[in-house]
Amino acid sequence: MKSIFAALLGLLLSAAPVVAVTQYYGYPQNAEPMTASSGNSPNTAISLTLTGTPGWWTYVDALYCQYGGATAAGEVTATLASVKGIGGAAATLNIVFIVPAGANVFAPTIKADFNPAIPANAAGNAITLLVPALGAGNLYSACFLHGFQIPYAG
Repeated sequence: MKSIFAALLGLLLSAAPVVAVTQYYGYPQNAEPMTASSGNSPNTAISLTLTGTPGWWTYVDALYCQYGGATAAGEVTATLASVKGIGGAAATLNIVFIVPAGANVFAPTIKADFNPAIPANAAGNAITLLVPALGAGNLYSACFLHGFQIPYAG
């Protein structure tokens, strides 16, 4: 009996240690939420990055941009780069911002919720949002990018 007990105790003590992992509500198992925010960037380009980490997949699940007009009306094209496209190839999503005339005029909020979330084009890669400057006289431009990472198993 002692030998069985000793054998079982030896197996338990030699087993790999248990690592506590925080589970965030609404996320896949073992996901780590991440965000990037620009703050106010009047008539300045915005670059936000969900950083890639070796051994992890990066996903984007939402982007929000609020902005105002400029002296002259116009449009700019923002890009969400390094996401997985059709067939797994790298892709870039283009988002058109219509900039109204008038520095004190607010434009509609750009809001995109991706469900399911969009992965980076490869494990360990970052996802980047680039928004060009909106034009002379622009007083307000801000974006927020939200996503998560999950460990790469493969």
